[in-house]
Amino acid sequence: MTRTLWAELPVDVRAAVTAHTGPVTAALDVPHGYNCTHASILTTAAGDVFVKAAPAAEAAAFHDREEVAAPFTAGIGPRLRQRARRGAWDVLAFDAVPAARHAHLAPGSADCAVLAGLLQASTTRTAPGNVPPWTSRWAEHATPSEAALLDGRTLVHGDINPHNVLLSAGRAWLVDWAAACRGPAWADVAEAAIRLMEEEHTARDAHAWASRIPAWRDADPAAVTVWADVCCRAWEARIGPADAASSNARHQALAAEAASAVAH
Repeated sequence: MTRTLWAELPVDVRAAVTAHTGPVTAALDVPHGYNCTHASILTTAAGDVFVKAAPAAEAAAFHDREEVAAPFTAGIGPRLRQRARRGAWDVLAFDAVPAARHAHLAPGSADCAVLAGLLQASTTRTAPGNVPPWTSRWAEHATPSEAALLDGRTLVHGDINPHNVLLSAGRAWLVDWAAACRGPAWADVAEAAIRLMEEEHTARDAHAWASRIPAWRDADPAAVTVWADVCCRAWEARIGPADAASSNARHQALAAEAASAVAH
């Protein structure tokens, strides 16, 4: 995706931001990230601000979810300061996380414990009523009874990965709530455990890590198995059985660990 620098944004877009922040004295381009054409950290009279912007036709639906989720993410996600729409652009401005880095989830990393603490807090949040269900992403691959097992009222981030976990001053923040939805309390923990397995944790170790979090300990193993099965069907439909094999193996192995823990 071609990136637009702060100085290249339309004048009225920049003016909409600075009307809230005061003059910008420095702009640091943030070159990574999805669902945005522009991302930067601005030094302003009101403090450092993270701004992301994209054409409204591309970003409005994602920004809608972030705006809806924002009042429910205090203490686990950066504060949303502003949403503005100017011409063809849709803009979000957040408190910047100071001196942040992305999480490292390889075996032995202390960041794994920090992420567990963050998810222990985030999995207790009730979702607003106007976010879609977690199951909407696999609706065509789940039967009604399977979807019912995966229903819930917890606020789900929906895109747990190292890029969306920022660490600063010994604590972690979940950023980019563009996939926010409602579902079972264990949903984000399950997805985080899969991310750990992608970083070479075994299924047993990923399950042991997840078991630090009450939401995972309280999860219905039958529901976890259904989630794994539905994810596997969805991935196979999307990219084919061969390309989905490694991801599907991780999902099935994690579900097997959850079932085994209850059996013993």
